[in-house]
Amino acid sequence: MTWILGAIALIGAGVIIACLNARTAAPPTAASSNRGSPSGQPSITAPEVRVFSNGTCAGALPLSLSVETLGGVSTVLIPRGTALPSERRETFSTATDNQASIEVHVLVGDRTLAAENVTIAKFAIVEIPPAARGVPMFDVTFGMDEQGTFRLSAKDRGTGRPQRVSVAGALSTPLSQMNVGVMLDAAKAEEATGAYGITKTTPEDLDSVTVYTKQLRDLVENTRSALKNGSNFSEADRDACQQRLQDAERVLKANAHVEKSSAKLNVLKADELASVLSSLAEAARRCR
Repeated sequence: MTWILGAIALIGAGVIIACLNARTAAPPTAASSNRGSPSGQPSITAPEVRVFSNGTCAGALPLSLSVETLGGVSTVLIPRGTALPSERRETFSTATDNQASIEVHVLVGDRTLAAENVTIAKFAIVEIPPAARGVPMFDVTFGMDEQGTFRLSAKDRGTGRPQRVSVAGALSTPLSQMNVGVMLDAAKAEEATGAYGITKTTPEDLDSVTVYTKQLRDLVENTRSALKNGSNFSEADRDACQQRLQDAERVLKANAHVEKSSAKLNVLKADELASVLSSLAEAARRCR
């Protein structure tokens, strides 16, 4: 199975393929220290960023460490509460021929959307030699120490040598205990309402939600046609059908994110969608 993760795609075998924010390498020339760096930032082999202030970690990660993925979602690499120090290693590769860099947006926070979390930095694996897609492979290590300092390093699987990494937009002020508390309160509030302020569903409901959405969309179109062309129904039935049609259109608008998001971002429960579908179907039946 392939999971599309925005800037990267995670393959079942454990290889992450860079999909977005990729640059194509120029024909081989004399190497420069910034070649392939998306932001033109100087590159080093093991950049680090101070994320938490003194005393904030207390032996465990106070906020989850994640990367930005498809649809601006934060995908957790190291969960909140993990004992420190801690590391997570992933294998990255390229998605296009002659791709010169792979960008990885790293964040902390427990909100669903990356925009609601705090950016540690946007790292880029740079100076990737021209090669066919999927050939360059890098073992990337994400690590947080007891003091709250984050480190990222990359190693070329083919040569075993460290790969250079550039850093852009690094966090300038470490997060305090107060900052962490505010972010945790916001994450708890989201658990009740979902990322879009509408009740979330479970991953098991994804297929049902998608099927019901398609059925409801088709039924809305058929009902509109029946109301426009039909005549063998009462005004009361017409009014009831119009009301159910408006309800269905509202539901479809609220549920527009489903087909573009991962299971945890579904914005409407399957049973709620099924209920609206059933009500409209009953009203439409009387208007035919």
